[in-house]
Amino acid sequence: LSVVVDHADGSSATSPIDDEDTLKSTGVPSEFLRMQPIERQQLEAKLRMDTKDFLGAVQGYDQLIEKDCDEWSNHMGYFDALFEVEDRLSLVAQQRGRIAALQASTPKSRTPYLVEMELLRRITRDATAHSEFATPLTNLTPLILKYLDMFSHKLC
Repeated sequence: LSVVVDHADGSSATSPIDDEDTLKSTGVPSEFLRMQPIERQQLEAKLRMDTKDFLGAVQGYDQLIEKDCDEWSNHMGYFDALFEVEDRLSLVAQQRGRIAALQASTPKSRTPYLVEMELLRRITRDATAHSEFATPLTNLTPLILKYLDMFSHKLC
């Protein structure tokens, strides 16, 4: 964490917050120092969503997904932000490519297959509101059958 310090001459500088005393002077709760880096990134991405910085949230969740592709909440946060971005068509195409890459690189993980179904569900829902998604969409049935074929033998 860092804080912007305003100087008397009108300039400002960023200084790191790395101890309790510095943190107390900012008014930020000390729990932030005890957070794991991934927790801070998740909080930052959520705060970007809350402040309507959707592109920043997409980038934040993107980094989180790169670190842990099995964390479902990161994918859902990514999609929540993605479908708020004005120019989302290219980002959706990128996400579809990423999902295919995740499926290839982590074949035993269920998450990339479920994420693909969730993306298609959201695209379909969004198609009713936005004409850029009015192109014919893949049916969910083949995706569900593929998922069941690969994972139906696994227990929850």
